[in-house]
This record gives sequence, C-alpha cells and structure tokens, in this order.
Amino acid sequence: MEIAHAFGIPVEAELGKIPDVGESVHWDDCYTDVEEARRLVVETGVDTLAIPVGIVHAVIPGLPMAPINIQRIRDISAATGIPLVLHGAWGLTDQEVQDAKAAGVHKFNADTDLRHAFRAGLEAVFAQGDRQLEAAMAEGRSRMIEATIDKTRQYGCVGKAGQA
Repeated sequence: MEIAHAFGIPVEAELGKIPDVGESVHWDDCYTDVEEARRLVVETGVDTLAIPVGIVHAVIPGLPMAPINIQRIRDISAATGIPLVLHGAWGLTDQEVQDAKAAGVHKFNADTDLRHAFRAGLEAVFAQGDRQLEAAMAEGRSRMIEATIDKTRQYGCVGKAGQA
C-alpha cells in the first residue's frame, strides 16, 4: 500500500465472495459484511473497495439472480467512506445502476456484457456461412464498441473525461 501510494497509485481491494461459473451458490454467503469492510479500510488504507452485494462475475446458466442489496451498499459506504466498486455488474438494470451509484458505487465492471457483445458479432457473421475471420472479428469489435458506449452512458460517464 505504502509503495503504491508513494507513486500516486490508488489501490483497490475486494472483500467477500462473488459466485462464478460452476459453483453452487448460497446467496447469503455472497454479501460483504459491513464491519469487515470498515475494518479492512481502516487497517489497510485502500482507496476503493469492491463488494459483492448480489452480483455475479459472469452469466451462470440456471442461476436465479438475487436482488442487488442497495441498503448493504449504503451501509458499507457509510462505514468506509471510500468509493465502492461492483466487479460483477452484469445484468443490472438501469434503475439498479442508478440506485447503486446513489448508494456509493463509483465504478462498475462490465466485462461480461462486452464479451457477450463481441461473441454475438462473431456468431452473426459465421451464421451467414463460411466467412473470413477478419470479417467476424470486425463485427465483434463493432458490437463491443457499441456495448462499451451503452455501458458508458448507463454508468453516467459520458462527458466526464478529465474530471477528478
């Protein structure tokens, strides 16, 4: 921590369990404990904290999603006083994103959504029959760019470059 901060590098930690593909999920085990979050921040001095609050890292077939726990986000934000992060923001509705932001989330990771957009582009081209890999990659990139723009809008980042 000290070395990173000496060079002006912020440090992000993650506390709790986020279910992943192939795991059996017990949602009660997948929510960050408020007191543990407070203690981690006090003892380490991390700058941001990723918290599981009813989110997943990927699409897990057959897994019924738990509702995102906005009150838990509020409680952790109040206890820690630092920006919070959702590492598994796949599938959140616009309202859930807005509620999470209002509760203290400052960063959302969107890897799953972007990978799915890229894959859809590949599949769309190859569904047309024998095609060149370059054409499929170009369509995948195009769809990923569009998904990135959509996520940037959803997360409220448009027009904020260069703002601290």
